[in-house]
Amino acid sequence: MNTHDPIIVVSGLVHEAHINKLRAERNTSEPKILLACATPSTREHQHGVSCIDLTGHAHIDKCVHACLHQSVPGDIVIVRDHQLDHRALVEAIASSNLRGIVLNTDASYDTDPGWITSRLRWAASLIPVEWFALDLFCDVEESWETLRHARDDEFNLSDLQQICNQFPVILSADTKPENLMEIATFPGARGVLLPCDELMPVIPQERHTLPFDAVVHLLNLFQKQC
Repeated sequence: MNTHDPIIVVSGLVHEAHINKLRAERNTSEPKILLACATPSTREHQHGVSCIDLTGHAHIDKCVHACLHQSVPGDIVIVRDHQLDHRALVEAIASSNLRGIVLNTDASYDTDPGWITSRLRWAASLIPVEWFALDLFCDVEESWETLRHARDDEFNLSDLQQICNQFPVILSADTKPENLMEIATFPGARGVLLPCDELMPVIPQERHTLPFDAVVHLLNLFQKQC
């Protein structure tokens, strides 16, 4: 059972017109929606916080530059967990007094839940983590429905809930109107990640992404139901 209101993080935003549209459509007093901009110059300070999406950078030096020169203390950066293999990025996040949303795409049929928890603990030992974003079954179609019907000997909802009970987790899947609130309010989870497909390249390629119009529709639906 969740004891908090679900949050939505919209990531992968690139076009300024789209960012402004989401700002206009979002309830200005809504603390549960965070917009993550891929271009630091378009980021926003919402409730004292801004968020920069670094997951599309294949070269770590661009991530380091964004942390050191295009952020302010307290900002949140979204990073892929494998990007934390680079000590320069870890040090840049620390020296700039930033927090992270760490994206993990390991959860699939044959994944050992212990492997995921070990990766989350490893990331938390390197940087201050606001949330872990788990992209679920990103290598299969109808990922959320597939996960719901996974067998006992596969990675399943029970495994996911145990992870959510141990870590601050937001979830990403094939999110759509029919399953948005089920994902956002999954027991133990903090909310949902809606990755816009504007940010290129998508790394890894099989990650879930959404067209901008779908993001707008889901965001409006979320605000009506919360």
